[in-house]
Amino acid sequence: MHHLHHPSDLRYFRQAGGKLITWHGLAGSLIAPRTSLDYTQRVYEHDPKVTQYYIYFETPGIDHCGGGNSWFPGNAMQSPIDWVEKGKAPETLEAET
Repeated sequence: MHHLHHPSDLRYFRQAGGKLITWHGLAGSLIAPRTSLDYTQRVYEHDPKVTQYYIYFETPGIDHCGGGNSWFPGNAMQSPIDWVEKGKAPETLEAET
């Protein structure tokens, strides 16, 4: 019997060795910033060791997927690659104007 898991239960992702970085533009109006923060909090509730494979960043002044009056984490895709290949989780995301 297959049991369905809550979307914030990332145990299989963790077991597969996955690394996930989420960032949310706080100026975005399409998806409320609180949505990503709430999801992240649910992920943390499922697994207290979540920071070994999941990191959440907020980007002030950035709209949904870019645009806005702040620095944009345009090279964010390199961060999980470096995390997997070099074994060091990012503390910040490289950003550009």
